[in-house]
Amino acid sequence: MSDLRMPAINLKPFLLGLLGMVAVGCCGLLLLRATSSPDVAELEILGSFDRVAAADIEAALRPELDRGFLALPLAGARDRLAALPWVSRSRVERIWPGTLRVRIWEREPFARWNQDDLVDTESRVFTPKAEEIPGKLPLLGGIPGHEREVMETYQRLQERLRETPFALSALNQDARGEWTARTRDGIELRLGRGTPDEKLDMLLGAVLRKLAEELPQVGHIDLRYTNGFAVGWRSQPQPQPQPNNAVGGSEKNG
Repeated sequence: MSDLRMPAINLKPFLLGLLGMVAVGCCGLLLLRATSSPDVAELEILGSFDRVAAADIEAALRPELDRGFLALPLAGARDRLAALPWVSRSRVERIWPGTLRVRIWEREPFARWNQDDLVDTESRVFTPKAEEIPGKLPLLGGIPGHEREVMETYQRLQERLRETPFALSALNQDARGEWTARTRDGIELRLGRGTPDEKLDMLLGAVLRKLAEELPQVGHIDLRYTNGFAVGWRSQPQPQPQPNNAVGGSEKNG
């Protein structure tokens, strides 16, 4: 009597398929949990800053925080922080299980720019609230795109003029390329086009020798000449007539 043998069944494909189904089920479960993102439990703010307020950071991020921890778009959070005037740059990251860590780098103002704005040390213009503008900053001005050129020119000029009667408080380049500076004592320096540094030898040489004793009366110095300069004087205040008061406070005529 011959032996009956059942054909061998290869269980390996079956087991692999079963494991695959289990894996798909797990991924589906994880995906389901990820879409129902938990809340941000903690907002951690790092950085050394004087003008950026934690409350402003939280307010700027609130629309993103409400989306939940996992659904929160980090790029969108950075864009909202970049809209705050005093934020130079930021880094935003998730820390498991529910912390959003924000690091802030604050702008460092270099000068006032065109009256109402500021320019930072990286030559970027920004507009804070009027009451937040620091005092004693130089006033720079120019057309958009020339911020770095004006800043660097101011630094070079100020380096040479700092210890002279012509220390600067302002510098402007207009749309025609004309440079105009103002000293701390209110003298306007008309420097013309080109490189204003070339006018300093004349200013600190012939001009200073000629006007050293009269600088308080000088309104402007025009250095747009090849081999000379011109001077404009401050207008002298007219003497005001003083009333002659008689006894009892009545005005005396005649």
